[in-house]
Amino acid sequence: MAPLRWLAALTLLSACGGYSYLRDGYGTYFGIEVRDGREIPWVRGPWPVIDSSVEADAIIDQLCAPLMGLPAAAPPRGEYGQEYCGVIYSHEGRYHASWPAALETRRPSAENSDFKNCRVPKRVVDERGRTAILADYHTHPWRYSSLSIQDR
Repeated sequence: MAPLRWLAALTLLSACGGYSYLRDGYGTYFGIEVRDGREIPWVRGPWPVIDSSVEADAIIDQLCAPLMGLPAAAPPRGEYGQEYCGVIYSHEGRYHASWPAALETRRPSAENSDFKNCRVPKRVVDERGRTAILADYHTHPWRYSSLSIQDR
């Protein structure tokens, strides 16, 4: 009977340590490639929760809710959260959003020692073929989270 109890306990513990986007996403949906001694942040695309469109604005309009639903992106009021960034890119005449990347670099600043800076992906890995990056997007985990789109 004791071996069955241990098996049940191990099963419960492994279930508690399940999938985490922040942990399991690195190397799958985003990462850093070293090429010629330089680090190149990359991200996989397309992100399936965002519908592709022939208009880039339609992609922008869809981003906020799914981004703020990511782990720790919208922490309780007054706390700082996880910053995510990704890109809006084109492939065969349609625009897509990449998976969001949690590639931040913590930097001290005079105002806030927990300042976070997202490492913008420079390359999109899309199994369907060549891509062209149009803009990058970010969540900004300051006291009140927001979304920022930056043209390239």
